[in-house]
Amino acid sequence: MDSKFNQILLGASFSDSDWDFAFSPGLFLSSKVIRLTVLGKDKEFISNASGFIIREDNGYYLYTCWHVVTGIDFFDPKTPRNPPNRSFLRITGKDAREIRDGIEVGGETSVQVPLYSQDNRPAWILDNGPRRPNEDLASIGIEIPESFDVIRLRINLPHHLAQLWSFNSDRDIYYGYSFNPGTFSTVILAGYPYGYSPNPLSVNPVFLKRMIACASTNILSDTLLDGGGMPGMSGGPVFSEKHKLVGIYRGIIFPDAQSSEKSRKGNDRFAALGIMTDVALFQASFKD
Repeated sequence: MDSKFNQILLGASFSDSDWDFAFSPGLFLSSKVIRLTVLGKDKEFISNASGFIIREDNGYYLYTCWHVVTGIDFFDPKTPRNPPNRSFLRITGKDAREIRDGIEVGGETSVQVPLYSQDNRPAWILDNGPRRPNEDLASIGIEIPESFDVIRLRINLPHHLAQLWSFNSDRDIYYGYSFNPGTFSTVILAGYPYGYSPNPLSVNPVFLKRMIACASTNILSDTLLDGGGMPGMSGGPVFSEKHKLVGIYRGIIFPDAQSSEKSRKGNDRFAALGIMTDVALFQASFKD
């Protein structure tokens, strides 16, 4: 194996010109999968999730699922008895420090961002598509997107962390899977099930290989997978086998629920299918 590749995996320094070389399952994929911790008003733990960051023309944006930041089921958005208590998002990724000739990678570091502004409006951004009507949620400032269980949140990061954590739209992302559904048959889910990382000293995501079960559903943007991830992986990136970002993992659906009166909580989890949304569709929906 190339010695330079070994150095990168061991956390040795590398310069900006070496980022293309870091496009590997080791450093590249693991550094792009962000662990999210949802916190309450008093910074108490509420839930785990996953996410990823894309560098766009006007800044860096964290992407994750709408149900992650609201705590409301996207498929069955009932009004909560109490106002949402999700107030902060802790964003954790691999640590890096700038040195004379580049960047050293190792350990982990976190930044914390509020989910609501000072006037109690959601800090996250929804796509430009239609909304589902819900007067109760609208009264507390929460809108339900019609098509995409996806939000984005603009974040400010130090330059070296932004480079390490973010996807470059022109280089790292495969756009248009939905328009060419036969391009590949296998994808890789990445995230932190129950917030778990195999390495206690640094965030290392779990990767799960899944087959594409159906290229489209009743919502054109959805792709069904032959199995889901685990709780805590919602909002995580989905990669092609060539390690390109192709979508976001949204969660699971239960086929038996579509043909019976059973509640979702009573469904057969072994029959669950995973849901992926094409990155090209949801990212384009945020454009002005």
